Amino acid sequence: TNTVKIGFSLIQGDACPDGITCILDSNVFIEDSPFDTDNLHLRAGSPAIDAGNNEVVSLTTDIDGNPRIVDDPVTVDTGVIDDESAIIDMGAYEYQP
Repeated sequence: TNTVKIGFSLIQGDACPDGITCILDSNVFIEDSPFDTDNLHLRAGSPAIDAGNNEVVSLTTDIDGNPRIVDDPVTVDTGVIDDESAIIDMGAYEYQP
């Protein structure tokens, strides 16, 4: 039997599993219907900005080729930091302030 572990995730719907850090918010992406337009870029003020876990990411760029860990100075850091000075965003695209 395999166990799936979810953490520091964006979850669509209205329930977050017990003991999991996730975001249930409709103001996350630039587009109101991101899955219809395939645009999963984060909007300014998104709760997913600086909310990821640096300890589990080894990539240095996001899906657009931008730096993967960029600090948004107006967003409170809520994720897990390691030896970096900024926290990675949740999702495939790093918000570029």
